[in-house]
Amino acid sequence: EETSGIIKFTFESDKYNEFVKYDYKINPKGFPIIYSFSGNNSNEYEFEIEKLLEGSLNGDFCIYPSIIDDITKSVEGLLRQPYGCFEQVSSSTYPNILVLQILRENNSNNKELDSKALNFIKDGYNKLVAYETMANGFEWYGHLPPNEGLTAYGLFEFTEMKKVWNGVDENMISRTKKWLLSRKKGDGNFKITQGKYGFSSAPQNVNNSYIVYSLAMAGIPFAEIEKEYNYAFEEALKSKDLYRMGLLANASYYFNKTDNLMKLVDEIGAIIDKNGFENINAQTSITYSYGNLLKVEIVSLYLMALLKQTSKDVDRIQKCVDFIYKNKYNGYYCSTQGTIMALSALVEYSKFFKVTLEEVKFKITINNNELYKSFLYFDKDRKSTRLNSSHRIR
Repeated sequence: EETSGIIKFTFESDKYNEFVKYDYKINPKGFPIIYSFSGNNSNEYEFEIEKLLEGSLNGDFCIYPSIIDDITKSVEGLLRQPYGCFEQVSSSTYPNILVLQILRENNSNNKELDSKALNFIKDGYNKLVAYETMANGFEWYGHLPPNEGLTAYGLFEFTEMKKVWNGVDENMISRTKKWLLSRKKGDGNFKITQGKYGFSSAPQNVNNSYIVYSLAMAGIPFAEIEKEYNYAFEEALKSKDLYRMGLLANASYYFNKTDNLMKLVDEIGAIIDKNGFENINAQTSITYSYGNLLKVEIVSLYLMALLKQTSKDVDRIQKCVDFIYKNKYNGYYCSTQGTIMALSALVEYSKFFKVTLEEVKFKITINNNELYKSFLYFDKDRKSTRLNSSHRIR
């Protein structure tokens, strides 16, 4: 039978003490399998349960007419109290920020959830700024020297945080931008300090593209980073690397380089058309991702770039959303970076595609046994609508 409890891991060294505590659940025999489908029109979806253990079948299905409804359902699993080093605090704070953006963008009336998310964000912010080094820039525990990739990541996070909370220190943002700009080598590259953890292994070309995108999103004038942008853009285009082209496509938007945005989006699209979503790849990401982790980041960057175009390719956009959803498990998208990239893309998606359904009809057939349900879908408190229809099958 199902049981649950709490497990605690404690780590000690001469200089540091750290612990993490998790709730755990032991499920009955068998392995849970989750299928996620999405679309913006009528469709049929099929799946087959393979290698079924006798007596273990216990299924649920849930239907959401919009992204906001889906995320609202899983949001409590995403919201977490921040703890640990800069990267650990960010792994909970950054998703909290993006979830709150989605809720507010879609006029959610869940004040309790809004308040909980905002309090976690404030707590995370206070922990994060404590890791700013004496030289400016950030390091995992605030020690010298600061790390460029981690600092660019922080700049992304603080830029997004400003959209939901007015307590972010603008002077700290300015110091962070200035420090990253001070790391320019003059030849189009950035100086890179070797670190210890997730942001320490990315190669030079990935760091260049990631830092350029971070500074672009934070509002740096193009003239201050023109050489670095051009260098990263040409390198990404020549390499046909999907991850770096995705970063530069989005950076191009913030620098009003519309032709470059379109060129990179076309290149990415052509590669995906040729190879399919399941076979896409790149050298690596800023956190040295690979496999499905890297694919989610690539597709999320591509989706954000598609949404930044004046003319929206709805078919390609929906295919990206479908792929991202297929890689969701318990609210997460493969990894922390994957979750952040995916939620960032879904924030943009939710701005452009508001659901206004009047009636939803669905039919579910299980081994030739059919289940029907139709209902009116309307919420008088907002123009978009809300549904939580869940059924259990045994």
